Amino acid sequence: MKKIYTLFVLILLTTSSLFAQVKEYEKLFVEVEEAPLFPGCEEEEKENQTACAHEKLFNYLSNELTYPDIAKRKGISGRVIVQFLVEKDGSITNVKVIRGIGGGCDEVAQEVIAGMPNWNPGKQRGRPVRVQYTLPVNFTIEKSKRKKKWWISS
Repeated sequence: MKKIYTLFVLILLTTSSLFAQVKEYEKLFVEVEEAPLFPGCEEEEKENQTACAHEKLFNYLSNELTYPDIAKRKGISGRVIVQFLVEKDGSITNVKVIRGIGGGCDEVAQEVIAGMPNWNPGKQRGRPVRVQYTLPVNFTIEKSKRKKKWWISS
């Protein structure tokens, strides 16, 4: 009986140390050696990839975001802060609004970010890891440019 108990404890200790090594890469990272990047810049040189990815992300957001009618009517503008996870496979999960402005802007930002294509995942020690990402999304109402008519009376 004592041999079985000793064997059980030995197996338990061995497997728990193996799980500890696996769990290190299951952790959620906020800062990593290589940050996750929006796709489309893989062919760029390493130095230019971040700038290229930011530009592609900006273009994606500007093309996909639509200003909610309610927000337009009420004159709501501002910054929605959205947080999400970039998983090890690059997929986007756990999208949530950290700070919103209302008027439907929060929901639009959350929906557009949840629908993003898979990113290039972040890496720690050369391995893909889960990374928490926070992104500000600006909603700005463009003021219409009215032409002023100047009447000259003689």
